[in-house]
Amino acid sequence: MAGRFLRAAYRVLELNGTPKTAAEIVDIAIKKGFLVTQGKTPGHTMRARLSDEIRRSGTSSIFLRVGPNRFALREWGENVEYHARPFTKKIPKETTVCVERKEIDKLTKEMFGVFPYLNKVRNFIENRENLHYIPRIEAEQNTNYKQLIAYVVIEIGTGEYLTYIRGKYSSAHRTLLLGKRSIGFGGHILDIDAYDLFDSEDSGAKRAAIREITEEISGIELECLDIDGLIVDNSSYEGQKHIGILLIARANEATIPISNELSINNIQICNYKDLWANYHQMEFWSQLVVRRLAALHRPDCISIIVPASPPKNKRTLVIVGEIASGKTSVSKAVANRFNADIVSASECIAELIGIKKRTEKAREEFQEKSLKFISQEKGPYLLAKSIAEKIPMQTKICIVDGLRQLKTLSELRGIVSDLVVVFIDCPRDKAFENYKSRWKDGEMSSFADAREHSVESEIPLFRYEADAVLNNAGSFQDTINVFYKWLEGMT
Repeated sequence: MAGRFLRAAYRVLELNGTPKTAAEIVDIAIKKGFLVTQGKTPGHTMRARLSDEIRRSGTSSIFLRVGPNRFALREWGENVEYHARPFTKKIPKETTVCVERKEIDKLTKEMFGVFPYLNKVRNFIENRENLHYIPRIEAEQNTNYKQLIAYVVIEIGTGEYLTYIRGKYSSAHRTLLLGKRSIGFGGHILDIDAYDLFDSEDSGAKRAAIREITEEISGIELECLDIDGLIVDNSSYEGQKHIGILLIARANEATIPISNELSINNIQICNYKDLWANYHQMEFWSQLVVRRLAALHRPDCISIIVPASPPKNKRTLVIVGEIASGKTSVSKAVANRFNADIVSASECIAELIGIKKRTEKAREEFQEKSLKFISQEKGPYLLAKSIAEKIPMQTKICIVDGLRQLKTLSELRGIVSDLVVVFIDCPRDKAFENYKSRWKDGEMSSFADAREHSVESEIPLFRYEADAVLNNAGSFQDTINVFYKWLEGMT
């Protein structure tokens, strides 16, 4: 444990044995001589150090947040972890350029991914009569329109591209974009981009691209900028509200880019090999673009697990992931390979609420009743208790599949001491194919509705609580082979 503030916090909490606020910890630490500081706001510094340690180390941290600005030691065991509402930047007061969703969907009905900028789509978008100017704060709540996004890939030299990590000071969707690497600069096309009477043939896409790049990074000199394609994604509610115009910008090879915004962090120049090495860390649209740009350089296996080294002497494996991520198939494959038992959280809660999910209609009913049950004060504990009672004592590995709430995980950790949490990540287009193979009449709208349902809302956050993330990006066989090797190192 590095840092004098963290060392002081540990000594104070260990001495007092009860949760404290950051200010209380600092006050006691200074009085006891555990901390010497000349800073003007040591309470703020302590809070920042503890929050950063918990965020970076997750469940491996010795500290635990048990309430707003209240901290405890994880070793105490009796406290339930509190998950603070993340900071989100307010939506800017600006007017976005939109098109009617029902009309653009007619032209892109069978599309999902990156496609050439077909004439029928180009002609529709570049016809001013089809454009609508809507305040962004309203457009973000309205799925009847799609906001136009200038998604700009910046190439420096041949086969080298700028990438960055989206910072928390961003209005981007938290679980879809924040903290993930991106190859796409740019942003919303605004009314000020499309109003130019002398440069309106692309509905403002190029003007928006140049404006956004100038705002986001300095030290860059663009040599050319061309529209290269269209990004169509209706697999999430965010995707249903946006459509991307893909642009390729080429910059001078002497470019040394510097971020101008807090939302643009850790800028890196990546070649094709680097793009694939970072593929599992990228947001979905960037994954789509990388597949197109670097298709000829794709490695044989793109499935990966992080970290590469597993924890030792653990036997209870909690496998979580969004709908159709492959978590159930992975669980069954692991059970077969290691002769492991599977405890289904879905089956446990189905018993508790008295319902079985078999059809698409029954699944919707199951989600509604599950949410009602788990929202009760004792719901998470009762589910965790039901799961724990079904975990056999004699098996080498036991798999818990289908956990959906962070509080249930906290309750389960209080009952079962040897948990290892693995989050299954999967590109959404692959997940949709998995969904269609399971539900023969499955449509994109029902896929998005299922994943966006309230009972599923916490699942993406399990990534930050997981001991490992298994990226199910390649073939299923590649994914489970990577996982098998990892598990063999755990037992």
